[in-house]
Amino acid sequence: MKKIIIVLFCVSFLSCQSKREQLKPSIVSPHKTFDQLNDSTFFASIIGMFYSDEKFYLSELSRSELFILDKDYLLSDIIGGRGRGPGEFSFIGHIEVSHDSIFVVNGNGVSLFVNKHFIRNIPQHSFLEKNIKRVGGFDLRFAYRNGYIYYYPLSENPEILKHNIYSDDINIFALSNINDIHKKNRGHVVCDGVFIYAVMQNSPFIEKYSMAGERIEIYDYSRKIDFLYTLKYIDEQERQPGTISTLVRDVSYYNGHLYLLIYLRDHSEKFISNTILAINTSDKSDMKLYHLDNGGYFTLTACKDGLFLFDIKNAELKLYNLY
Repeated sequence: MKKIIIVLFCVSFLSCQSKREQLKPSIVSPHKTFDQLNDSTFFASIIGMFYSDEKFYLSELSRSELFILDKDYLLSDIIGGRGRGPGEFSFIGHIEVSHDSIFVVNGNGVSLFVNKHFIRNIPQHSFLEKNIKRVGGFDLRFAYRNGYIYYYPLSENPEILKHNIYSDDINIFALSNINDIHKKNRGHVVCDGVFIYAVMQNSPFIEKYSMAGERIEIYDYSRKIDFLYTLKYIDEQERQPGTISTLVRDVSYYNGHLYLLIYLRDHSEKFISNTILAINTSDKSDMKLYHLDNGGYFTLTACKDGLFLFDIKNAELKLYNLY
């Protein structure tokens, strides 16, 4: 009887301790909302966003166009259009910008523009040594640094690839090594100019790497949010062939912080896509949780004014001042 009481006490204590570690969310409302651009251009499905040098880059799926907004959120340029010709998009997606180079997901590959002019398509198929084939996998965030793009391929191997944009040579940059990593787990890849961050798609972990591919540390936020129903659902989905579940829908880096857009499943089996987790990359114990208004968010980018997100539920762009 004493042993049973001790076990129950330990379980209860650990449960209470876990709840004490959970972050208390701040409820925030947008301070700017846009349902159309300044020239009366409407948008229906923004699926990728990026902020660089006081410009905003937005991928509009229904029009297969890349919108470029200035620092005042005014439309300044449009790139692309639907098609399979040079500079056109068959299926537009995530964006990465470095100075005058713009990388835009185009199908399973990436189109490169320099000074807004189309240069080339980076192919979706590349080869490692010994003719081991890997397919692009640019459905998640990818990073660019000094002539290379870094991404997770469409593979069950938890590997990050390093792809030379000029020669299309490809090598394994790093292998994820989280003990309880989900079998089908891949990740978003972002770079702060010094480090590479691999943000797992369907488990609450982030890996930090040097540019040489050495893993430096792991950020574990599994106890910071109530993931009970979400992770249970992901585990159930993983047992079914051909299924991929998402915990982290999108991520953005700005000024020493990672901002994760997290999908949560509640006790009523409804998905909630309005949760933001902010992580200080210099101090992984410094995390903040935010619940946005009742929208349904699909993609985001962090900028000097706050977080800029697309609310797919209401077809609106919203700006939140979180810092």
